[in-house]
Formats: sequence, structure tokens, C-alpha cells
Amino acid sequence: MARHNGSLIGALNRPTSANFSGITTINGKRQQAMKNQAGRIGVFDFAERLFFNKGLVSLPEMRQLKQESNWPTVQSSVQYLVVAGGGGSAYGGGGAGGLLEGSASVNIHETLTIDVGSGGQGYNVVSQPNNNGENGENSSIAELSLTAIGGGGGSYGGAGSAGGSGGGGGYNSSVVSGGSGTSGQGNAGGSGGVGVNDARTGGGGGAGSAGGNASATVMGSGGDGVESSITGSAVYYAGGGGGTARSGSGDTDGSIGLGGGSGNYGGGGHVQGSGGAGVVILRYLTSEFRNITTGSPSTSTDGDYTIITFTGDGSLTI
Repeated sequence: MARHNGSLIGALNRPTSANFSGITTINGKRQQAMKNQAGRIGVFDFAERLFFNKGLVSLPEMRQLKQESNWPTVQSSVQYLVVAGGGGSAYGGGGAGGLLEGSASVNIHETLTIDVGSGGQGYNVVSQPNNNGENGENSSIAELSLTAIGGGGGSYGGAGSAGGSGGGGGYNSSVVSGGSGTSGQGNAGGSGGVGVNDARTGGGGGAGSAGGNASATVMGSGGDGVESSITGSAVYYAGGGGGTARSGSGDTDGSIGLGGGSGNYGGGGHVQGSGGAGVVILRYLTSEFRNITTGSPSTSTDGDYTIITFTGDGSLTI
């Protein structure tokens, strides 16, 4: 049995392998057993205390363990949703920001650097003709090597811009393509329709589907977003902006996914509108992590889990 200041902290059995390590539960807390070069067995718990059977480990021992890479690295899992800013529109719908969702192993007490992309600016085609809307900015978590690509801008009279999801093509005397999307993050924008007087434009691509193609009489719809329940509630993210007519009438937003470039996460702009800003959301077991943040994220809980939502740049130390 191991003790610290006379208090029983649990039983430790000498391993048969010199490479022994393992995580167990002692007195209701997850702890990791380990062994130093002298063969002394100890327990590392999540409050950063390392006990050997003769008491707390000394500083020289701690330095030696770290130098020899024998100091335990405790990991746990974090779920993430990273959405980039949506593309702005000229006439073609703006493409949704790229979307990445999954889980990753992180070291306890590691700091994650969060960058959240803004939406791309839309262009007024009267004062700024022949321009595509601006692409949205990327969103990222640097330490996890995750970068969602900003959505492509929708076009006035040419091809849509490439991005996380591509922008919709504009109107022209011949069919013009939508911008391409990024594999694993989004889809292409729809092509623009043929015509001069009142042609229709393509919809911006969404994370869930491509933008709709336009014709001389049909406007392209924005591509669908993707549903996620990372916050504990089902919400759609990263829908494409809808195409429109040259007259600016009858625009359509993404049919699913908060598309349209106002008040949404990573949605593409429509009818000269700006794309929606991105978002980064992290979800993890409350009992296994600290919660030290910079920036101004919001914090919520869902059962045993904590959810941190970043709508601007910041960091999270876990």
C-alpha cells in the first residue's frame, strides 16, 4: 500500500516488466502508475502529484524522469467542430466555410490555440462590378493540425472562387462554373446560367451538398449544411448562400444549414451579402480537464461534458 503524509492512497504492485505503465482508479480518481530508474513505484494523479512509496518524489528525481522521458504524459480525448468563415457574394451565392468534425487525443495541461475566421465581404456590383465576393478566412486549432478553409466568393459574371465550399458562378453569355470545394470539408458551388438581361446565378456550395446550378430561368439554391450535436443540441452548420437573378430578386438561402451570410456559422453570403463568421467548438469530460481560457468563449455543460464555443480567437488550456 502507498501512503502520502500518512494517508492511504491505494495499492501498488511491483510490475514484472520494466516498461510497466498503466492508468487505474484509486479512491475515485484516475491515476497513472509508473516506475523510475531506481525501481520505485509511484502514482501520478491528475492534480500533478507524484507519490513514491517513501513520499513525494524529489525535484532531482523529477528532473531525471523528464530528461529520460519517463515522466508520464496523461492523455484524454476531446471532440471538436471547426468551421471557417463563409464566402461573400457578388451575384453568385457565397460558399460555406470548410467544416471539420471529429475527436483527438490531447495531453493534460496542453494549451490549444484557437483562430476563428471572419466571413468574406460581399460586393455591390453597381459600385464594384466584375468582382467576386471575398473568400472567408480560415479557422484552426494549431496544436491539433486542424485548418478549415474559408468559403469561396460568389461571382458577378464569371466562375465562382474555390474555398472550403466553392462560390456560385455568375451570369454570362455562356455557362460559367462554380468554385471547387476542399475535399473532406465542403462541396463545389453551382454554375451560373446563360443570359444577359436577367440571368440567374449559381448557389454557393455547402458542407453537406453542392450548390445548385442555375439556368436562364432557375436560380441555384445554396448547398446544405451539416448537422452536429456537439453542443448537446442538433444544429446545422456551414450552409451555402443562394443564387439570384441579375435584377437581384428572388434569392434563396441554403436549404439546410443557416446559409445566407447573416447570423450563422460559416454560411455563404447571398445577393452581395457578406459570409457568416466561423466557429470552433470543443467538448470534453468535465472531470478530466481544467478550463482555463483566453478570448471570450462561451461555456456550457451537457451531462458529464463541458462545451467551449469560440466565435473569436483565443486559447484553451486543458
